[in-house]
Amino acid sequence: MSLESQNVDEQVFKQNIETEKKIEEIIGKLEDVYIHQSLWQDGKEFLYSIQDKMIRQDSRILNIEARLLIQEDPVESERLMQSIFLKNPFFFQNTFEYLTFLLDSSQAKSNLVMKKLQNLFLTIQEETMISDAYYLACKSLTLKSKKNMNISRRILEEAIQKAKKPYQKADIYAQLGNTFLDLEDFENAIKCYSQGLQIQPKNDECLNNISYCYLEMNELQKAIQFGEQALLNYPNNSTVLGNLAYVYEELSQLDKAESAYLTLLQNKSINSVQYSNYAQFLFYYRFEDPQKRLQIIENLTKGFLLDPTRQNPIFSTFYDLLKKTDQFAKIIYSYQPIMYYINFIETVRLTAPHLLLRMIVKVFFNLSYICSSDEDEEYYDYSDQSEDSQEDLTIQNENQSVQIQNPNFNNQRQQDEFIFEQKQQCLNSVSLQNINQNQSKQKEEDESDIIQSLQPYQDITFKQQITTHQKVQIYKLMHDLIKIKINENQIVYSLIAYNKFISQNLHFKNNIQFWDLYFD
Repeated sequence: MSLESQNVDEQVFKQNIETEKKIEEIIGKLEDVYIHQSLWQDGKEFLYSIQDKMIRQDSRILNIEARLLIQEDPVESERLMQSIFLKNPFFFQNTFEYLTFLLDSSQAKSNLVMKKLQNLFLTIQEETMISDAYYLACKSLTLKSKKNMNISRRILEEAIQKAKKPYQKADIYAQLGNTFLDLEDFENAIKCYSQGLQIQPKNDECLNNISYCYLEMNELQKAIQFGEQALLNYPNNSTVLGNLAYVYEELSQLDKAESAYLTLLQNKSINSVQYSNYAQFLFYYRFEDPQKRLQIIENLTKGFLLDPTRQNPIFSTFYDLLKKTDQFAKIIYSYQPIMYYINFIETVRLTAPHLLLRMIVKVFFNLSYICSSDEDEEYYDYSDQSEDSQEDLTIQNENQSVQIQNPNFNNQRQQDEFIFEQKQQCLNSVSLQNINQNQSKQKEEDESDIIQSLQPYQDITFKQQITTHQKVQIYKLMHDLIKIKINENQIVYSLIAYNKFISQNLHFKNNIQFWDLYFD
């Protein structure tokens, strides 16, 4: 080796040592000051002031950047953590933070990371890695997913002992608390979170989960106390906002609850659960406002787009609303809400068409209920008592997703149609019972329609009752619209579009009731 090349190598070696020292100093300041004290904005400003590209692109620095961004820009935070995980899966500090982030935001993604981790653990033999606190914490989380809670807890306790920094211990205490929370052992969960807060007083997960525990224990004032404390430190944290909104609801502080929900809607980290909760809030507390009723279906659509799976809470919300026949019939009462509903099922068709079968079964049984019971009879979900259990029905529907794309063959759909045809006599009888009662009022209604057509549209759903006949028609329309989407029947859909032209141009833009157009 020449003297010149030897000097170059020594110079590079010295530069690398100096760079490593700078990185360690920067990491120390970011972790011990900004992260430990939850000074997120100050931490970002300090980080972005660093101009050295080699330092900025170091995985350890990028991991800290991802942590600083979790509250403000969770999408970018996840992107950074994922890129580090793909590049260096043995950097277990990042992997642990990535995994805990996913556990809060996406079950599907977290399951994929869990599987990759389980395969990694089979190949690791180095003692230094096996004794690393974050390695142990990651291993504990993979075991927790298999419900091995006791083993998972023991490993977390070992990880706490091996953690080098105070905030790291607080983070792992939060996960230890979660093992109790998953078992609904709220008192022990609170003890673990409290230990984390003694180390790091502003730890977001500890504060928020204590609030949630007190909520579940029905100690609402304590739930608000910890929730609002968490919100002061993390004003954009969607989990904190969602929990607080629910507590405010329980205490009938509805304006505060809606304010929390509206803040959530502006948050990049909002998930389908929160859209579902807000839709239910509007349904139960803001139903008298016609525009709020539109937002119920709009929130169902937005929430479904975030997670188009059968486990999406949007569907359980939708089915729960269907059971409230009188009120839900008022939501789908005129043309504009029907178009929102069409948009909802079109969104489902484009992203997960097999779920339309589950929807049509639920709407069909609701329709059957209206036909077979008195108006004041308590609704019972007969779909749960069908020959197939709901779980079996879901699996069957998912297996038929390919068949839905072929309109010539779909056994489940054909069976539904056959059963539905058998119910037509019931539908007709209900209709006939109401027709005789309505004929005497028809003249008055015709005159009133002429007067109303000359006035701006006003919502009339609370000025008159929706008859059983009208409810049958509404739910039959909903049923048929889902069938249209399954078959992609453009001819029938064009008739619906034509009805829109009629309502807008031939009735002085009066928002006439949509079923009158559909069934005439």
